[in-house]
Amino acid sequence: MFMAVIVTIICIIVVLGGIKSNRDTDKYSKISDATIIDKNCSMQNMFDYTINYLDENNQLVNAKLTTSINNMNINSIVNISYNPTDEQIVKLTSENKKGSILGLILICTVISGGFWFWVWVTRKYEFAASVSGISTALDIFN
Repeated sequence: MFMAVIVTIICIIVVLGGIKSNRDTDKYSKISDATIIDKNCSMQNMFDYTINYLDENNQLVNAKLTTSINNMNINSIVNISYNPTDEQIVKLTSENKKGSILGLILICTVISGGFWFWVWVTRKYEFAASVSGISTALDIFN
C-alpha cells in the first residue's frame, strides 16, 4: 500500500504538470508557415531565429523563435504555432506536443489505478496477499 501511495503522489504531480502544460499549449492555437530571416546562437544548444509570417488577418508579423534545433537555414520555411492574443509568442508546431501530454496523463492514470487495484485485490483475496508476500520475501534474496 505504501508503494501505491508513493506512485499516486508522483502521478498526481505529473498529471497536474500535464494539465498546466496542456493549457500552455492551448495558447498556441493558430498555425502558419514562417520564413526564417536571421539566426543567432543565444546560449549553449539554444538558437534564436527571427521569422516573418502572416497572421490570421494576413498581416506580416516579425517575431523571435527560440528552439534547440540548429539545422534550419535562413530563407527556409517552417511551420509555427502562435498565440493570437500576442503574436510575438511563437513555437515550432512540431514542439506543440498536446497529444504527448494527454498520453502521459493517461499512462499515469492507468499506472496509479493498477497499483490501487492490486492493493484492493491483496486486501480482498488472501491468496493474492500470500503470493505478494512470498514474492517480496524472494526479492530479499536477489
